[in-house]
Amino acid sequence: MCSRTHALNARVQWALYTVALVAGDQLAAECRRVEANWHAQNSGDASARANDNSLPCLLSDVPALAEVWQHAYAEKMEQICRLRTPDGIRQWIAEIADAANKGCGLVYELFASNFSAAVDRNIGTIEPEYREQAMQIAREHGYMTPEESDAMWAEMRSDGYCSHGLDAQTCPCGCFEHDDGYYDEPMQDLAELGYGDE
Repeated sequence: MCSRTHALNARVQWALYTVALVAGDQLAAECRRVEANWHAQNSGDASARANDNSLPCLLSDVPALAEVWQHAYAEKMEQICRLRTPDGIRQWIAEIADAANKGCGLVYELFASNFSAAVDRNIGTIEPEYREQAMQIAREHGYMTPEESDAMWAEMRSDGYCSHGLDAQTCPCGCFEHDDGYYDEPMQDLAELGYGDE
């Protein structure tokens, strides 16, 4: 959604928040306030990505929403500016690698797959002219293209390893307890580990 759509949604939720307050429904009011803030935050985020620093008129006369928008805009612009430097890109890649490492069970192939998928999902965060540099840094951390990852997992499956990168003697997940001797369980998504799309 674009900044104006989020701003409109924020304003609608703010109106519903006000109605709930007048009606004395504190729970509904709090839910609407949270929704309004979420949309105001996403509006600021979208404005920063579009390099548009003008506060939407729909939010400008509600100080609480304007403050949320301005904070989100400033935070996203700081991230964008940081991702224009080699050090900022290195830090961003290192954060993704750390998140991928937490869900790999010390199996390098699982780390590399999770890390590579997270880089692919989030590379749009980096401006196009810096993406090649980001991919070179990601390669230093073990990034694989989807084709390389698929080939690696195909070879591992043919060698008798499960989707966790372990064999029948070491996998505690029960992958080898089925009649066919192999169970292809989906790999853990990094979003479950707290690293979502930027």
